[in-house]
Amino acid sequence: MDGKSWYDCYKDEILKQSWLRIRQDAHRRYENLSEYLCNACGLAGNPSLADTPCADLGVGGLLEKLNNILGTAYTLDQPWLYFFLHDYAATNRDFGAAYAYLRPRWYTDWTYIRDEIDESERRDRDMRQHVMNGNRILNRWIPPRYLWDLYSNRVVPWAIAGIDLTMIWTVSHAWVAEEERVLIWTMINGLAWPVPLPKGIDLQWIRIELLRNGAEYVWQDVLCLRQAGGTREDLRAEEWKLDVPTIGHVYERSDKVLCYFNGLGRPLGGTVDMTSDRSWFRRAWTMQEIQLLRQSLIGGETEEGLNPDVQRAFEKQLSSIQNMDHFSIYAVLSEMQPRVSTNPVDRVAGLSYLLRTESIPTYYAAQSDEGAWSALVDVLGGWVWADLFFQYPKAEHENARWRPSWQQAMSDVLPDE
Repeated sequence: MDGKSWYDCYKDEILKQSWLRIRQDAHRRYENLSEYLCNACGLAGNPSLADTPCADLGVGGLLEKLNNILGTAYTLDQPWLYFFLHDYAATNRDFGAAYAYLRPRWYTDWTYIRDEIDESERRDRDMRQHVMNGNRILNRWIPPRYLWDLYSNRVVPWAIAGIDLTMIWTVSHAWVAEEERVLIWTMINGLAWPVPLPKGIDLQWIRIELLRNGAEYVWQDVLCLRQAGGTREDLRAEEWKLDVPTIGHVYERSDKVLCYFNGLGRPLGGTVDMTSDRSWFRRAWTMQEIQLLRQSLIGGETEEGLNPDVQRAFEKQLSSIQNMDHFSIYAVLSEMQPRVSTNPVDRVAGLSYLLRTESIPTYYAAQSDEGAWSALVDVLGGWVWADLFFQYPKAEHENARWRPSWQQAMSDVLPDE
């Protein structure tokens, strides 16, 4: 299977066209639930409800809560509804998780919902498995594995959200230094891994800011990209092979990007760090998060605002990034040169999506930057190979004399195309 045939096979899993009518109908109903929306979509006014075990509510109690929040009057006489709710009441899942799974499907015919969910999850697994071919990802159009459902305040699999990628929001931020972080365990991601946050920051603040700006589903790395220290460390390395190199696609296709320039959830204040190694403008990963900054919002804004000098410097930096020629290998390398990353290989991985290759190398955190660069050059294609061969003045890669080493590419003065 090549990249095109993979896309043709899994187009519906990627675009979720078959769910479009269902979601449109659900949102028409949401718009009539003013109290529900003003209450942060049903759960903010009673945050403890999300953590309540479904077993404590029972089938009848679970249905009563869902009816109250979603403005319906369903009874247990609805075909298959009892059996569906019983699945949640009989397990240790909480109300937030049940709400996250049921809300997108609440206004549909319940007869085949269980089969549809099972089939959607199976197709999603197949889609992610078949897009991998050895050490390459065949197609860049892979949707995110997880999303943060702000309405339920739970992280859900892509297959469950049933939403087109152009309808989600993303969050862009630079990680603060390790000594400025704390690790929190939260039911938002089902206690699957500890969530790293800047000290003094609460995920609820970020959620409220996103909700107030109109977001429903969000991709945010600390919640939607499996982090270290969780119960399934074996899954993290496997998921990262695919999820890390394709983060750029999530940002490129998303509806809006909320940018925190002083660290995740932190207030913007009057100044912005634009020069240190922890600056948003100097981190390697933010290069692939900036493609839609024309559709961005600045997070953590305060009444103080930015002073004029910082505002001008800000706009100059953004303009330089936005006007970068993504089809020029030297323009992209030049933009990466002053950037930094905690893991050296991340600077190479941060380029993969930007260079618009048909396939993308998989991600290995333990790989050397030279090894990752070689893998990236292998998939770049003829026009980039020609630029490297004919325009680079002094290529010295030990195994390929026609192109520069990664050390050269990051330290030499590059040709001006």
